[in-house]
Amino acid sequence: MVDYELLRLQYFQNELPCPYKLSKGTQVLIYPITVEDYFMYLYSKDVMELDKNNTTDIQTIQMSYLEYLVKNVFESDIAYADKFLLFFKLILHEENINITEEKNRYYVTVSKETEDGFVYKHIINSKEIEEISKISFFQNEPDYDDTVYSPDLKKAMEDYYKLKYKGSSPSLEKQKAYVISKTGFTVKDINKMIYRTFNLVYKSCVDSEIYITQKMIESSPKYETKGFTSHPLFEKPKNRLDEVFSQTDDDLRSKIH
Repeated sequence: MVDYELLRLQYFQNELPCPYKLSKGTQVLIYPITVEDYFMYLYSKDVMELDKNNTTDIQTIQMSYLEYLVKNVFESDIAYADKFLLFFKLILHEENINITEEKNRYYVTVSKETEDGFVYKHIINSKEIEEISKISFFQNEPDYDDTVYSPDLKKAMEDYYKLKYKGSSPSLEKQKAYVISKTGFTVKDINKMIYRTFNLVYKSCVDSEIYITQKMIESSPKYETKGFTSHPLFEKPKNRLDEVFSQTDDDLRSKIH
């Protein structure tokens, strides 16, 4: 089992590449994504988020994830093969990445050039590929949640967040401009930032502004006090399910409008 909280404490919050030891004896480094590369990461990562088991076909369910990609996904849509290679090039900082087959099993191989030609630098099996990708998700997305929900519950959550975030979500360009206005960073500074850090800085700026605005409203004599309002930085993390099911549609609409 991968201890993601330990990895967060040791590597993620310190913007350090995360080491991952392979069964073949070598070690790869999983690098955090920069703001500059974030859209390429976002574009390519969905290849590792496909639901292999969303089928009644026993043969497909019994496949490894790599075999499923090669036989069921890449053959029908070559764009996913390009996404796969791009994703692992981004997070491993390696160029010579391929999928190879040996004894009816699929592996990801990372090669290096020597005087005698290319030789394998790393050999990564399907389980390791899945673990590496999930580490990358936790590494780059502070709010990443790998909880598996039932289809009905997943739809209820999607409907809730569509209502909660009604309207347009600010683009990354607008987020950059907002952070620049609050911090004095330049676009070049931000592009070279680790995305995880930028995302946390952006949310911190937004939460701080919301908090100050709310306190100004509370200072109005017309405001009806309903208890102490804590700063967003000191609020306890909310469970996603608790948030979804603790409010009625009318409650949520009244807060949005």
